[in-house]
Amino acid sequence: MTILTAGMVLFFGIYSVPNIAGVRAGLVNVLGEKAYMSGYALLSLGITLMFVGRSRANFELLWVAP
Repeated sequence: MTILTAGMVLFFGIYSVPNIAGVRAGLVNVLGEKAYMSGYALLSLGITLMFVGRSRANFELLWVAP
């Protein structure tokens, strides 16, 4: 479950943070366009952690039909 949570935080964080207060523009100025896009693509692989974490998570029955 920890891997799943880490993947979700990484995946949604990488898509949320650049939209806040010009963070993307600042990072592109510091790193350059190619380095920024490479890092962005690498961190976007957090979706892989979500799939791996989901496959390893324990099944919990939350509701039983009457």
